[in-house]
Amino acid sequence: MMTIFAILLSVMNPTQVDTIPVHGEGTCNAKPVRQFVGRAATKQRIEWARKRSTANYIRKSRTGEAVTEDYRTDRLNIVVDRRHIIRRIYCG
Repeated sequence: MMTIFAILLSVMNPTQVDTIPVHGEGTCNAKPVRQFVGRAATKQRIEWARKRSTANYIRKSRTGEAVTEDYRTDRLNIVVDRRHIIRRIYCG
């Protein structure tokens, strides 16, 4: 049943938000990684941000894209523009 629900949800929402599970310390601190705002969202930079923020999850989305409003203290959110430049970094 959950598989059918997941398929229907993916068809209804064609834009994909990356939520990457990782193994951090379980809390998020965006302050040390805000230096990346204005820079390219490379895989290396995102991984570095994850390590510095100590978050368990990373969610990368595009500017103006709808995302869930659930608050997670263990998630780092990275918002990029259409050129994959980081525009905002925050926890939640």
